[in-house]
Amino acid sequence: MQCSKCGNSQVIIKKHQSGQYLCKDCFIESIEKKVIKTVKKEKLLDKGDKVLVALSGGKDSVTTLEILNSFRKRNIIDICAVTVDEGIDNYRQEGVDIATRHAKRLGIEHKVVSLKKEYGITLDEIMQKENHIGSCSYCGVFRRTIINKAAREMGATKIATGHNLDD
Repeated sequence: MQCSKCGNSQVIIKKHQSGQYLCKDCFIESIEKKVIKTVKKEKLLDKGDKVLVALSGGKDSVTTLEILNSFRKRNIIDICAVTVDEGIDNYRQEGVDIATRHAKRLGIEHKVVSLKKEYGITLDEIMQKENHIGSCSYCGVFRRTIINKAAREMGATKIATGHNLDD
């Protein structure tokens, strides 16, 4: 199997909507082009915006940061980032480290906010209590509140979150 765009034999993905097979470089380029086209078409960014990126350290949010950084390089927007540490043992620290490393590499203002520091409890501690309604319900509300608060504190005019290809 070869890349539908460049002929490279190192195909990493088949795009189901188009049927294309893409190598790593062509896949990255296709995602960047799609995001930039959508941002322009939907007028999602205005010159002078400061965009807070909700940066988990996962591939979706890191990709969002990288793509928005192309707008920052052209002096269209400024970027800052926040990472929420939910307090999940043996899981969260790696993402926090990745997020911190990427923000530092790009020279982007970044803060890490923990549920423990902000609310006095971790997600793990919440889940140990009886009668909980599921981790996603708590995490989603806490995370969104922290992101909104960080946006206000950092002077952001817009918030960007990473999504996967199915979103």
